Amino acid sequence: MKFKNYFFILIASVVFTSFLSFKNSLFISDYHTTKPLRSGGAAASGIGGRTGAPGEGLCSDCHGGGSFTPTATLVVRNSSNVIVTSYVPGQTYNLTFSVTASSTRFGMQATSLNASNTSVGTFSSPSSNAQISTSGGRTYFEHNATSTTGTFTGQWTAPATGTGTVTFYFIGLAVNGTGNTNGDNATSGRTLQLTETPLSTLDFDFTKSIQIQQNPVKDILAIQTNKLYKNLNIEIFDISGKRVFQNAYSDTKNISINFEGEAGVYFLKVNNEDNNTAKIKFIKE
Repeated sequence: MKFKNYFFILIASVVFTSFLSFKNSLFISDYHTTKPLRSGGAAASGIGGRTGAPGEGLCSDCHGGGSFTPTATLVVRNSSNVIVTSYVPGQTYNLTFSVTASSTRFGMQATSLNASNTSVGTFSSPSSNAQISTSGGRTYFEHNATSTTGTFTGQWTAPATGTGTVTFYFIGLAVNGTGNTNGDNATSGRTLQLTETPLSTLDFDFTKSIQIQQNPVKDILAIQTNKLYKNLNIEIFDISGKRVFQNAYSDTKNISINFEGEAGVYFLKVNNEDNNTAKIKFIKE
C-alpha cells in the first residue's frame, strides 16, 4: 500500500513539474517584467516600442541567436507613386516597409516622431499582415502575426503645418517560426526623415482669401472666402495630425461648421478646384 502511495506521489510530482516547465516556456523576461511571449506585435502585446527611437529598446533585446542577417528599408511615395523625401502637411502617402533575410517568417515595427519625440501624423490602411497599435503615448505600425512575407504596406497622413521634420524610426525582424525568441535576428534601429514642404506662392495667395470669422471658436466654425469657388474641400486636423472632420462644399463664399471637438489647437485645411491649399490654425474653446 505504501509503495502505491509513493508511486502515485512520484507520478503527480512529474506531471506538476512538466506543467510548470511548459507554462514558464510561454513567458519571457522583458526589462525585469515577465510578459507573455506573443507574435502579435510588441506594442499590441503590451511590450511597447522596440524601434530604437528615443526611450525605446530594440527587438534584439529579446530576439537573438539566429543565423539570419536581416535588412530593413522604408520607401515613402506620394499619390502619384513618386518616392518623396519631404511631405506636404495634410497629404496622405503610401508606405512600404521591406524586411529581407533568408528566414521564412518576418516582423517589423515603426513609429513617426517630431523633434520633441512625440508621435505625429496618422497611420492607416495597414496590409493584412500589419496593424496600428498604441503604447506609452506613441502610435506604432507593426506586424500582427509572424508574416510569411517581409513586405508590410500602409498609408500615413502628414501632420499639420509647422510640425517640421518628421523622423520614422523602424526595425525589421527575421524569425525561425518556432514560437520562441531563440534562433531569430533583428536589424538595428533604422531611421528615415521627411522634411516639411513650405506652401507655394499660389497656396499663400489662396490662404489669404480664406478667413475664420471668429478665432477662438466656440461651437460654430464660420469660414468666409473673398470670392466664389466652385469646389472647396474642408478638413480639420487636431494637434497630432489626426483628421477629425472632412466635407466638400460648392459655389459658396460662406461655410458654417458645427464643430464639437474638444478644447485645444486645430488646423483648418481648405482645397479649391485648382488644387490650391490653405492651412489655418485655430483654437477651439
